[in-house]
Amino acid sequence: MVTVLLEADSSDTRVLRAAAASLRHYVSFLEVPGQEVHDVVLAMDDSPAPALFRMDRRRGVVVSTWQSEGICLYAGIERGDYLLLCTLLGLTQWQALDINPILVAEDFEHPAPSRCLFSTLPVKQDYALLFEEPHVCPTCLQFYRCLGAEMSVMALQQALRRIHMRHTPLAYAARTSRLLPHDVSNRTPERRQNGRSGGLDREDSD
Repeated sequence: MVTVLLEADSSDTRVLRAAAASLRHYVSFLEVPGQEVHDVVLAMDDSPAPALFRMDRRRGVVVSTWQSEGICLYAGIERGDYLLLCTLLGLTQWQALDINPILVAEDFEHPAPSRCLFSTLPVKQDYALLFEEPHVCPTCLQFYRCLGAEMSVMALQQALRRIHMRHTPLAYAARTSRLLPHDVSNRTPERRQNGRSGGLDREDSD
């Protein structure tokens, strides 16, 4: 089991703990320092950042909540599930980094293009397309298992299975027909592939 110390109590961490309740055999979240020996510290950060998370061997994992409301609204995913997936992605990379001292964070960069959640995208809002049907590619699953992050990988797979069970055809139809700001109801497949997510504020391209 991976034991995670939450850096601060907040509405986001409470939502995260609720979403992670079914994963208690894989990951445990603590709120009080000293309550129990922990493996890694997890923080939430709402400052502008292009990635879903960042991690460091010594400082732990920081999940970015910036633009998360728009991503969840567009993709039709619950906020708790979004925060949980971002957390588990970060924990998986952190565990692999912690176990393998010769590795650095740059070793985990994912080849592009890809629909895998481990992909590194240049613009935060483009992750909304990945969260429509969230998955992790088999290559990444095998890669992180080989690096020793088996517990985090199992938790990630379990979370994905639970989310996919709620992605019924009816839920998908409701999600894709929903009107968002700037009217994305008439988006073409080509525009979808280009990541033109109408309900999200995009950074300037300058």
